[in-house]
Amino acid sequence: MKKFLSILMAAIMVLSMVPASLAETMELTWLSSNPPLEDGSWGEQKFEETFGVDVVIKRATTADEKAVLFASGDIPDFIEAGNLAGVSNLVDQGIVRPITLDMIKENAPEYYEMCIGIDPDFFTYGLIDGEMYGFPRLAATGAAGIGAAIRSDWLNNLGLAVPTTVEELSNVFEKFTTGDPDGNGLNDTYAITAGGNSENNLQRLYFPSIFGIYGVNPFYWTENAEGNLEFGFVSEGAKKALTLLSDWYAKGYIDPEFVTTDHRTSGVDIAYKFASGKVGYMDNVSYDDYEVDNDGHVSAKWVANQPKWQEFFASTTDTKVLFQYDVVTDFSEELEAVGPYYINLNPVADEEGNPGKYLNEGTVSVFFCFGANASDEEVAKMLQILNQEAMDEETYMLHFGPEGNQWIYDADGVTRIYNPDYVNCADYHPQGQKNGIGWCLFPMLFSNPDLLTAVAGDRYV
Repeated sequence: MKKFLSILMAAIMVLSMVPASLAETMELTWLSSNPPLEDGSWGEQKFEETFGVDVVIKRATTADEKAVLFASGDIPDFIEAGNLAGVSNLVDQGIVRPITLDMIKENAPEYYEMCIGIDPDFFTYGLIDGEMYGFPRLAATGAAGIGAAIRSDWLNNLGLAVPTTVEELSNVFEKFTTGDPDGNGLNDTYAITAGGNSENNLQRLYFPSIFGIYGVNPFYWTENAEGNLEFGFVSEGAKKALTLLSDWYAKGYIDPEFVTTDHRTSGVDIAYKFASGKVGYMDNVSYDDYEVDNDGHVSAKWVANQPKWQEFFASTTDTKVLFQYDVVTDFSEELEAVGPYYINLNPVADEEGNPGKYLNEGTVSVFFCFGANASDEEVAKMLQILNQEAMDEETYMLHFGPEGNQWIYDADGVTRIYNPDYVNCADYHPQGQKNGIGWCLFPMLFSNPDLLTAVAGDRYV
């Protein structure tokens, strides 16, 4: 007994000499999009296990909820800020703290080297008044255009060809609005809408393909014909786009609810209005969201509104068949469509015949910030977490959850593929909020070009 007591006392003495910062698990408070519905989810447990921290998730998702959270003095350590305007707003309120490039180099070295190898100025984009407040996430797919899609069934119903010029597009928009394209005998359709109710991704929210007709991104600085920098909104191209949009709005082609429509949600948003037959044209998402495999954001909503496509995906398990459709162009004569489908348009030409283009998002997709009360040690840990999530494949895969839900192994036992039966899993949720996977705790998806096909298979063939 004496020997046991002496060992116990020695252990107590040793522990008493361990600094509190080492003896206690670091706690991080976390505010990001699509938080788990409940505490203790699979994702939360994996996050804590992987990074050796305790995480407290804040569930403020709307601007009003965040304002209440911040006003109460509850400032999370990690904050998804969105675009640079969101960062600036947090800085103005004194909610976030600056970090240094040296902190990034030391704690996220692999991510740092990858990003500056792609864009040497990458880490300057989060500077405000000369200090770095926004930690940028690389948009590994940022070079891909924010493309437009059009309902082929409406074109067919009205006897219209796929538009290739702005004049043809205007004619299509007129018929989409006034010609009863869905054949229900009601005047209840519009040509186009926008995501005016959203806070982030400005270049996706306000008719980007229409500005692209005239070769301008209204939110970017570009070099004009005289070699001078010019802000997009004051350029001649922007004036032409705005004039055209004003004319379309006056004629009723533009959904009047565009100012209150969501850019992208799991409910009524642009993709839902497109899929359910409210509008016949959309231009706010990247090409991967249009995939007709019941997985892309648009295609999932399209299938949900099309019984024939629902039946096809419910009855088909062969992935080569599931992923056989090419949605960038019209269906070929050899491959008939199961049901109504949409077409990804090529950019249309302007009035003078100059080819248009689709805008892209550049190298930054979103900015993360660190709360004003976060210590250097806590910031270092969060940078290490972001680095590991972006650069280590096994950690990167935590975004997709456990095997058997969103992903499975192919027959070769090596290649990860998307699970065709995922929607029938008990933990299925469009944003992974049932089991805590997805963007909240694992926000570095699509931030590493080498890991874009970490989940691959037939859909990428």
